[in-house]
Amino acid sequence: MKYAKRPFLLPEQLDLLSARGLIVENRGEAEAFLSRVNYYRFSAYCPPFEQTRHQFLPNVRFEQVRDLYELDRRLRLLVMEAIEPIEISIRTAAAYRLSCRYGPFAHSSAGNLRPTFDHSAWMRDVLTETDRSRETFVSHFRSRYEEYPQLPIWAAVEIMSFGSLSKLYGGLQSEDRRELAARFGLHPGVLGSWLHTLVYIRNICAHHARLWNRELAIAPRLPDKDERWRCLDPGHVKRISSVLFLMNALMTRLPGGAAAAEAWRMRIEALLEGNPGIARFQEAMGLPPNWTTSSLWRG
Repeated sequence: MKYAKRPFLLPEQLDLLSARGLIVENRGEAEAFLSRVNYYRFSAYCPPFEQTRHQFLPNVRFEQVRDLYELDRRLRLLVMEAIEPIEISIRTAAAYRLSCRYGPFAHSSAGNLRPTFDHSAWMRDVLTETDRSRETFVSHFRSRYEEYPQLPIWAAVEIMSFGSLSKLYGGLQSEDRRELAARFGLHPGVLGSWLHTLVYIRNICAHHARLWNRELAIAPRLPDKDERWRCLDPGHVKRISSVLFLMNALMTRLPGGAAAAEAWRMRIEALLEGNPGIARFQEAMGLPPNWTTSSLWRG
């Protein structure tokens, strides 16, 4: 079937929403909102307010859908704020461990990594990232040292993507993976899974995509020997709740990170304590009852 839908003008978009039962009291403000937030993006936040697809529940106002969009936007910002120190800490720890054990160009030798790791493909990606970089330290190294495009590991970790960093962790020798995971009190496989999930979550946030009730395509592996994690329903591991809990656990274990983790927890709680008029709002996120007082959340 050939696609035959035509684009709707802003007033027509509001007419369509009104015809579906959404109350639009201030068309000027609503039109201004849709002029900066694509209707298609806005429509992704409508289903929780609908009784059937494209038919809103009684008395649902435009502002309620808009407020859910804003809540999700603020949630993404808080998630990105937490990912930053975690990612930087992993970069730092990996560079320190590898350089001390194998030397400045530890990552350049396949022999320093697991035999099953596709080092050549990974290295091509890192060299491409190096070539694209416009960092001053990269230009300095290029003009002064013959090893370029190879960079010492402590410089390379600063220009490689989070995805490349996650792959590097997965390719480390068992002893090196255990060393890094021990910093967070985790099994190496659990930390590897968490990094993979965080790369995925970071990409969602970078594209400003819906996060609050998304079913995660890359769900984290939960620690099976830590009873605190049993407060999460197994069916909710693919929800954002598992990510909030794992980020909190990682931040709490960062050097000097306990205070920052506590401040972040308080802002997450303040954001999610209200009910945006959606039935079972917190359950849709996978949050268990009394989650704010659980030992897992309190650290």
